Amino acid sequence: MAGRRQVDWPDLQSECFIVSRSAPGPEVHDYIVRRAADYSTYPKVLYKAVVQETLMNLVGLGHGITLVSAAWADVKLPDLVLRPLSDPADIVPFSAVWSPANDNPALRRFISVAHTLAGRVRRGSSDWAREALALNRTGRESSASGQKPDPSP
Repeated sequence: MAGRRQVDWPDLQSECFIVSRSAPGPEVHDYIVRRAADYSTYPKVLYKAVVQETLMNLVGLGHGITLVSAAWADVKLPDLVLRPLSDPADIVPFSAVWSPANDNPALRRFISVAHTLAGRVRRGSSDWAREALALNRTGRESSASGQKPDPSP
């Protein structure tokens, strides 16, 4: 399967999945069962008492396969090959809610990463900080670059 550009669930029927006992392992297990089980087959899923990084090394060593988010796409480990699932139903949406009063730098970096992964690259991280917003001569808010701020998170 490493030579393929993408895989689909029928390609994975005979594979052994491995997931971590800790988060997000149980959720990954449930997702695998929902997507791979049918009337005649039930996927083989083994729990491992390891963290996600160790689990990825086990996959590289040939101990099974697992599911990960697109955030792992740039991770380079020996003998680890990542392939996307071809079904659009396997794109898992997520949402985040935060207080506009929270100016935590880690939160701003997290939001910037989320935008990048979603294909919505921001003009710069400074436009997340409230301090970077200035009042122009007409009293309207604008960003430090003089452009109107993007109202979307």
